[in-house]
This record gives sequence, C-alpha cells and structure tokens, in this order.
Amino acid sequence: MKSHASSRIAALLVVVGFTIVLAACGGGSDSTDPTATTAPDTSAAPTVPTDAAAIERGETLFVSFNCIQCHLATGSGTAPALGGIAGTERSLDNGETVIADDAYLAESITDPNAKITKGYAGAIMAASMMNFSSQLDEPGTVEDLVAYIKSLPATDK
Repeated sequence: MKSHASSRIAALLVVVGFTIVLAACGGGSDSTDPTATTAPDTSAAPTVPTDAAAIERGETLFVSFNCIQCHLATGSGTAPALGGIAGTERSLDNGETVIADDAYLAESITDPNAKITKGYAGAIMAASMMNFSSQLDEPGTVEDLVAYIKSLPATDK
C-alpha cells in the first residue's frame, strides 16, 4: 500500500513541478521573439481629465504659479516651450529620449529634476517651485496642469 501512495505522491510532484516550470517560462511561448512588444507601464500615469473645466482650472494654476515666466511660447525661455509638447519625443540631457505622455508631464511638474530636457539647465524649476510646491499636493492640481499643457497648440519656435 505504501508503494502505491508513494507513486501517487511522486506523480503529483512531477505534475506540480512541470506546471511551475511551464508557468515560469511563459507557458511554452518563445520569449525571445524580437517582434514581441510589451505594453508601456502606465501604473504611474495620472488620470488626466480632458474636459473644458479641468483645462480652465489648469490655465488658472499655470498663470497663478507664473509658469509662463520660464515656459515662453517661443522656446527662448529658461524652460522648454509647452505648446504641442504632449505626445512628442523629448531628448534629455543624459542622452535618453522619452515621450511626453501624461506620466512624464506630471513627473516634470512634481519632480522637475527627474528628466531634464536637452539644452536646458536643471535645478532652475525646482528652485522657483518652492513658492507653490505645497499646492501641488492638493487633489487634482497636477492633473489639471497636465490637462492644460495638453491643450496648448504647437507654436513656431
């Protein structure tokens, strides 16, 4: 009787082990397929409203925070022009490129030194943001600013 029970346990262990190995390697699919794509990680992306009220609130914040002082429409300011920036590829000072999606725009507002646009100096925005950084913690503030930035039309630089 013991040998029959031992055989069943051994068979069960083989099946469980095979299942674990199969799951670990993607169910037998070829994970080295160069045409395979991975969806971008959007877990950090804020939920940005697109309604006119959010855009208007964002514009009010943009003006009250005096963002226009550095983000000139001509691109000649101490920070990049923001018109038409949403969805574009941005070259960074470290040689990397990123897409200016919602997550990038939000990060650039909340942590301006995280990714510095090529041709611009770091630390300038962080220093100027000290005056209103606590207001960025208010619910909806960053999302409304991103909504406004996304609404800005591209400008000739």
